[in-house]
Amino acid sequence: MRRAERRVEDDDQTVGHPLHLGGGRLRVKPDAVSWADEEYTPVNVAEPIWAAWREELAAVGGTSPLLHFEDTPRTGIELGTTHPGGLAQFITGRPTLLSSLLRDDRAFAAATAAAEEIAAKGHELSTTRGIDSVHLGIGIAEWRHEGEQFRGPILLRPLALRRYGHDFELTLRGTAKLNPALAAALAEQYGIEIDPKAFVALTEQGSSFSPNPIIDRLRGLTAHLGFFAVQPRLVVSSFADAGAAMAADVTAPAHPVLDALAGNPSAKWAVTESRLPADVVPSDEREPGLDTLLLDADPEQEQAVAHIAAGNSLVLTALPGTGATQTVVNAIGALVAANKRVLVVSPRRASLQGLVRRFSDIGLPGVGAPTAEPRRAVLRGITRNEKAKRPQLAEVDNALVRLRGVLLEYRRALTPK
Repeated sequence: MRRAERRVEDDDQTVGHPLHLGGGRLRVKPDAVSWADEEYTPVNVAEPIWAAWREELAAVGGTSPLLHFEDTPRTGIELGTTHPGGLAQFITGRPTLLSSLLRDDRAFAAATAAAEEIAAKGHELSTTRGIDSVHLGIGIAEWRHEGEQFRGPILLRPLALRRYGHDFELTLRGTAKLNPALAAALAEQYGIEIDPKAFVALTEQGSSFSPNPIIDRLRGLTAHLGFFAVQPRLVVSSFADAGAAMAADVTAPAHPVLDALAGNPSAKWAVTESRLPADVVPSDEREPGLDTLLLDADPEQEQAVAHIAAGNSLVLTALPGTGATQTVVNAIGALVAANKRVLVVSPRRASLQGLVRRFSDIGLPGVGAPTAEPRRAVLRGITRNEKAKRPQLAEVDNALVRLRGVLLEYRRALTPK
């Protein structure tokens, strides 16, 4: 549904489709309005809802620590004055105890208290939201722009933090990356463009990692800004900014379903009219060769899977223990069998792990590839598929048909006429 943003007053127009014009209502011919006319601006009536969605998503998680890091002893573990021996082990990526990094009793006690909170927050975000928030912040930039104070890490490197008795174990994971929020802020506020790959490459000194070159480089780029400070620090904290990424995903949510949810009448009509029939043959009448569900399903679950396989958009609501996971497994199986690519998303990492376990339990561990390591998972799946053999089910199908016939006869005998 498009809306013309100009009020038209012409009582001589014949009856046609109604247009909403600036709060009034006018009936005109469909060809009476030309979108080439500069006096008219076509807009999508869903755009205000999109803007509201973006505002809500941007606020998820509160203030971003990537730009407004709360620099207190309880929110970060300062590793700038660590023991040289422990730091060398830590930087190489080997598991390192916090007590090996901080030999001073008071510093260790403060770091342990902070580690408790950071580890708890990291575990919560990981298990409930699938967000790996604990990182090592390499270098801290601090500045002020238009009366607002900014503070955030320069580089981020994933880190595993877990309790080890009365101590904590720290292990660096993956590779360092430029703080995306910092790069965006520098470009927007001061026109300073930074190439992320080239910038991170400055830390590679042969086979070792050295943060000093990126500290010097950023100082050089911001030397003309007297209020911009770059500190050579190493800080472990929970650096998570889910809101910005989610808001960026809906920059232009041009999809009929999203338009319909936002209230676009044309999109609602299109989604409704595009719905395809999804008839399901009752299980008592179905040929075994057509029974392709991976797990048992009742008639309602089969109907839901049929609609998904037909390409219809729908929302399923199910209470715990009513077969929601097995319905998702069956839906994925039906789509994969039709040579469709399937992306499964969930706010809870445990839910995705549950799906992986279900597929493994039925002998299909290679169906899914986690987005964290897709290449490795795909290679393993190809290897398994090359070794797989098509099962010979003719005798099994015949036996099932005979057994089903016996059970149906028994049921008819028990059912009063």
